Amino acid sequence: VLISAVTLSLLRHFDREKFLILFNLLQHAESELRQRAIFGLLINIIYYQNRLMLYPDLINRLKAIPDDRKLQERFLAQLLQYIRARETEKITRKIQDEIVPEVLKIRNELEDKLKLNELLSKENFEDKNPEWENFFKDAPDVYQKLEQFSKMQTEGSDVFMGAFAMLKHFTFFNELTNWFQPFYGKNLALQEAFDQIKNETDIDSFVDGLEQSSVLCNSDKYSFCLNMQYLPVQQRDMMLDLFNMEMKAMNEAMEDEITLNVEARSTIVNTQYIQDLYRFFKLHPRKVEFADIFSLHFDVLNSTVLNIIFNDEAILKNLAEFYFAKDFYREALYIFQHLNEKANSFELLEKIGFCYQKLGNYEESIASYHKAELFDRNKIWLQRKLSYCYRRIGKFEKAVEYYQEIIKQEPNNIENLIYLGQLYIDMEQYDEALKNYYQLEYEGSPGIKIYRPIGWCNFALGKYDLAIKYFGKIKEGDPLKSDLLNLGHSYWASGKIAEALDNYREAFKKSVNDVAWFKKAFSVDARFLSKAGFDELDIALMIDYVLIS
Repeated sequence: VLISAVTLSLLRHFDREKFLILFNLLQHAESELRQRAIFGLLINIIYYQNRLMLYPDLINRLKAIPDDRKLQERFLAQLLQYIRARETEKITRKIQDEIVPEVLKIRNELEDKLKLNELLSKENFEDKNPEWENFFKDAPDVYQKLEQFSKMQTEGSDVFMGAFAMLKHFTFFNELTNWFQPFYGKNLALQEAFDQIKNETDIDSFVDGLEQSSVLCNSDKYSFCLNMQYLPVQQRDMMLDLFNMEMKAMNEAMEDEITLNVEARSTIVNTQYIQDLYRFFKLHPRKVEFADIFSLHFDVLNSTVLNIIFNDEAILKNLAEFYFAKDFYREALYIFQHLNEKANSFELLEKIGFCYQKLGNYEESIASYHKAELFDRNKIWLQRKLSYCYRRIGKFEKAVEYYQEIIKQEPNNIENLIYLGQLYIDMEQYDEALKNYYQLEYEGSPGIKIYRPIGWCNFALGKYDLAIKYFGKIKEGDPLKSDLLNLGHSYWASGKIAEALDNYREAFKKSVNDVAWFKKAFSVDARFLSKAGFDELDIALMIDYVLIS
């Protein structure tokens, strides 16, 4: 608590002596003290990175840090956990908006008119090279979503912020120091809370396990315990039984980890303390009175002070890889470029290209990918990325060239034919697109989904009977509103007005009577309807007739 007080006080008012207090604790044998001091020093270095240059004695103390490799690695671990904490809000949104709804309802909402992306794996264009380490991928099914949640928790991501944000209203948290207290079961406030329920519930074994647990930060442990007194007995006992089983398994695993890795305990302290701080700066009723340390800007490469600590190429590479794994592409890009200037490599060039791609700078992405091509490694992966980027800048011919080369190397991969067909649709070369889609239909994959682009290509070519045939097959299953609209277009263009009206009405009903969608979808397709001989007045009258009937 004293170290936390020094840290917060120093953030409020620069004081050389307080810096020295933190410096003197960097090698303390007790991990709880040492790790809090390291983080307190690190965050104040970031906060005062310009002013520190005026204090030679403090700079000299900083220069001694890289001489101790273990201490330098501890500073890096703190920095990585600090960066990880800065994405807590994003993780909370992900849990609330993606993982929880996925558990409740497994369903993807797709917006593309033809739903061509149902036929394609997103990984081909948005994935990181599978040869790279720490490859993370989003998966649509429940098991993988929960596995992703577990993985984030194991890595030290703050997955419980959303769950415990509403449990900081207890009077216990009115005392500023309690936000920084290591969890201790004999705490007077907890004992008072437990007095009301100790005759109904086995509290002692639960608290003993909770003290050793690395699952929750200290602040959340206090919230969890203080909230127990308000739960019904049956619900409380059931929750404690489940929690005790989980904690026992995790504590045993953590004991093994600490035995094998002496730094594991330091990692636990880092994670819990920084999460405690995050809750203080984000949830404390008087948080506006404190500068939010989780919104500070820093640039390791261009900060003279931070460069003193992290002046090692291996350290910088670890930092860049961490940024990259966490999708902080702008920050990763700068460090990858710096490293590539020192030692040109195909993997760095690939990752530079990928960073540019994710940042939407496709021209620079293409340039980096072409440089990586010279090494002749990961050839198909690069060709896919180059095709994707060329497509994004409208150079469809180049995109087609790359996919034709890919198909020569992977003739049995149906996704290659699907994407090439999509490129031909982009170029409005519908005959060429149909060659790919008919081949897929002949081979029997990927089933009914292939009827959608086949139907559309035939409609665009004026082959309305064939369009009706394929959109009709889709209607026999579970058609989308756009499928019914396209079938209506095909019937209208072939002169079958009654059938067209029936399908237009069904499409409108399927959209839950969404007038805006219906009008917009019609206007998007107007140029194809004009080829069938309908002018603007015809189209406007048809829209009005459907909507009023």
